[in-house]
Amino acid sequence: MKLVQDYRSARSLRAGLALCAAAAATLLAMSTTGPRSALALADSLSQRPAGVAIFTTARFISEQGEVFSGSFGNSVVLDSLTIGESTFRATMNEMIEVSSVRVRVDREGNGQYELLTDEQLAAGDAPVSFAFGRQVDHGKYRTALDVMRGRDLARLLMSDGSANVQVDVLLATEIVDDRPGAEDNSPEAILVGSFNGLGARVGAIIGGSVDHPILAQRPFEISSDLLAYGESGVNIVLNGFDAPIPISIVGMDLFSALGVEANQSAIGFRLEVPAGSPAFFNLIGTAHALQQVSGRTGMEASEQDDFELEFAGSFGGGGYGGGGGGALGSSPLRQIAGLGNGGFRGGGGGGGGGGGGTPLTDLVPPNNESSNGDTGSGRNNGNGNGGSNGSNGGSGDPPVIPAPGTIAMLLMAGVFGGRRRSR
Repeated sequence: MKLVQDYRSARSLRAGLALCAAAAATLLAMSTTGPRSALALADSLSQRPAGVAIFTTARFISEQGEVFSGSFGNSVVLDSLTIGESTFRATMNEMIEVSSVRVRVDREGNGQYELLTDEQLAAGDAPVSFAFGRQVDHGKYRTALDVMRGRDLARLLMSDGSANVQVDVLLATEIVDDRPGAEDNSPEAILVGSFNGLGARVGAIIGGSVDHPILAQRPFEISSDLLAYGESGVNIVLNGFDAPIPISIVGMDLFSALGVEANQSAIGFRLEVPAGSPAFFNLIGTAHALQQVSGRTGMEASEQDDFELEFAGSFGGGGYGGGGGGALGSSPLRQIAGLGNGGFRGGGGGGGGGGGGTPLTDLVPPNNESSNGDTGSGRNNGNGNGGSNGSNGGSGDPPVIPAPGTIAMLLMAGVFGGRRRSR
């Protein structure tokens, strides 16, 4: 009960100060060029560092249907996100969920972290626990992976503020920067949550495992001001809390914010939250099709949007990855050529739907994804139908690759076929 009272008192004070500042900024901006300039002014006041993207707009799916803002006690699933220079859509498999989670706490502040088990997290008496919207059926979410997967803003990890917290996650798909080696405002790491005046630190995992990660050299410090400017307009009424908590969404670029070099890729992220106040959080990766390592075709970034639109029209909006047993999702090029993404790693992939392949490590797949082993079925994720079953993972022999001319003819047929249907 004291935790609830402390959180509400701190939030009330912060909210009052923020309201005064926001009101002054809004009045000043509206007196010049109109309401929308208030957003630009607030953005400039934040002195946003290079590579950081602030929330612009999003579409969510809830029990009420499609929503854009409001207060909710039930599930609110992120479906489409415009942040910085980019828009990411769940139906195109552009929001990369986590596949493995480790939560550690430093109770004494001496840099010595201890691993928390899922049982400790679920029990609710550790420094980190699960937080759910008041109307969410939380009985079926028993692990940190259960809570952090699904892009649901009403399912979060919660720090009670008594310890420093470190959360390592691996992504279901390895990703690269959309403009490797260049500063831009198109993020690959998305921090979601409510931090009650705290800041946070995010780093990129570029190798190793979830238990022994290798990090990029430059983690990024997210200030409380940046988190405040990233408020999404969605508030969650959590179980055990009277006042709704505001959800912020802030994005970070792999290179210019997180220090991932042009020849490196990210397989996950590390989030660090200091002790001091209660905080609620989740992490999501974002990447267009050509940034997902298993689907790269060597195409320039400027060609990406046309490529995606053509193949979304040809194969349905359910995404690109065919689910190969023991493999990541396939790219459109490999689907058209009749290749699974398995090859040396397992079975062939089905076409059309979202990736049904196994992630990098530790994934406990839900019912609609294939597991390690035999036949992997494609996943229906969005407007397109799930792909057909892939072949069983065999000895790992290389696939038979069609001649380049055959691939070219298949590509042209797919593109022009999509154009004819769109006319």
